[in-house]
Amino acid sequence: MTYCEGTCLKAQAGERVKMPDTFTCPRTNSEGERFKGIVQKNHDYIFRSINKDATGKKSWSKKMQLKQWRGDVLAKSALIEAEKQKKKEDIKERQKINKIRREENAKKSEVVQVIKDPRKIKKMKRKQLRYLETRDTTNLKQA
Repeated sequence: MTYCEGTCLKAQAGERVKMPDTFTCPRTNSEGERFKGIVQKNHDYIFRSINKDATGKKSWSKKMQLKQWRGDVLAKSALIEAEKQKKKEDIKERQKINKIRREENAKKSEVVQVIKDPRKIKKMKRKQLRYLETRDTTNLKQA
């Protein structure tokens, strides 16, 4: 009695035994001779679980309904993308405006000291010279 026959007899007797998923016993080839650990699995069971799509058998109305549904989905997704893009543009525009406002406020809050005597500039050190800027002095506050 071979390995496969023994499991079949146990299964017929009502015992719960898992049947090997092979054409023949994993220890023997088709003639009953042993071979080195190569298991020939039966892959037919894989294809039983696959449901074939009957695309060719759909009626015209169902095809058109599916086409309409796909078009609606694409339109909605395009609308959502447009809204996202608009929000991004709004945020960028607000950031630009805020940056300009911040710079203007910084200029307003600066305390300016007008140098009227040019000899002072010649006496200044390098570090102080770096802070010098030429500005329009018509509408600046002086400290």
